[in-house]
Amino acid sequence: MTETALLLLGAYGGPVLFVVLLLGSIGLPLPSTVLLLATGVVAATGDVDRWTMATWGICGAVLGDQIGYALGRLAGTGIEERLGRHPSLARNFGRAREIAARWGGAGVFFTRWLLSPIGPAVNIVAGVAAYPWPRFAPLSLAGEALWVGLFMGLGAAAGRGIEELAAIAGNVSWFLVAALAAAVLGWQLFRAR
Repeated sequence: MTETALLLLGAYGGPVLFVVLLLGSIGLPLPSTVLLLATGVVAATGDVDRWTMATWGICGAVLGDQIGYALGRLAGTGIEERLGRHPSLARNFGRAREIAARWGGAGVFFTRWLLSPIGPAVNIVAGVAAYPWPRFAPLSLAGEALWVGLFMGLGAAAGRGIEELAAIAGNVSWFLVAALAAAVLGWQLFRAR
């Protein structure tokens, strides 16, 4: 599946990215993140315009979110019950309900890019729960723009050279080690006090 998506990306560019991200946002298991990374690599070489590709990607992902939301809104709880009969989908819907109930709009935003496997279920749950669309739409747009930009950027960084990526990863690793050491030392000082 991934090889086919990459071949189609090379041949047709933005429209393929649009369709794959749209279908992935609706809930089809497609290699969306891998395709974004590959798009970033191709954009870093100059073969495609990164801004054009990012626009195609964001539009596809946001449209997929809106379709999922509309399905939930129009079909109501019946769609959630029908899709929830499958074990993996039932787990995702359970998590999506918890996230939507606990986090509201922040849950919509974070499931676009940080918890993306649950995103399509959150779209439907938000529609079923009648979460206000004027709040849903900008959170969807912001989250998808961050997701597309983040993964295309990571792909571009890899495309510019593995040495640069290794240097960045090394700096981040040392920062995390220093932060962990500071946290442990701070905890020890707090306990001692």
